[in-house]
Amino acid sequence: MEDDDPATVRRMLTYLYTVDYDDKSDDNGLASAGAEPATSQFERVKADGSLIDQMIADVLVYAIADKYNIPELKELSMSKFEALLDDESVPNKFAAVVDAVYTTTPDTDSGLRDMIIDYCAENIDTFAESEEYFRIFQDRGDFGRSVLGAVLCTHKGKIDEETRSLKTDLQGLSWSAGKYMTRVPNAMIEDFKFRLDAMND
Repeated sequence: MEDDDPATVRRMLTYLYTVDYDDKSDDNGLASAGAEPATSQFERVKADGSLIDQMIADVLVYAIADKYNIPELKELSMSKFEALLDDESVPNKFAAVVDAVYTTTPDTDSGLRDMIIDYCAENIDTFAESEEYFRIFQDRGDFGRSVLGAVLCTHKGKIDEETRSLKTDLQGLSWSAGKYMTRVPNAMIEDFKFRLDAMND
């Protein structure tokens, strides 16, 4: 474990003893272990409890759980990560989370990757206006292509739904028009007969 992030190792050990871990602090109540603060090559995992720090902590736990084959811990870290995506402040510095996910997970592991791809696709209007995200879309071509594909699928689904709705409306209009056309001639004929009879009287 010498190459592993110290804070992440402590989270893993905490999980093994308690079946849970805290993603809001570095020491998780185990400060007495005397380990150094957590750092990584892509982002400092701070102990201030900020949302992005929590998300990166969950990403690191996911990675170490995969490394040591602890599937239940992977599921827990994914659950914690997904819950944080509901926060409205997520787009701020989310690029650091994308970096963390793509740095620590293999290409064959789509768990967290699919989650952030779908999230970015759903919020593409927000991300498209940010130079930070434009950079990461360029730097990580595989991520950019995946987000683009998800966006196209999302919009295609919306277009298909709108097309079906329009067809239904047109069918209803056609049915109403058909009923009207079958009634109007009869009404006109009756009116013509009435007028003709009145003239003969």
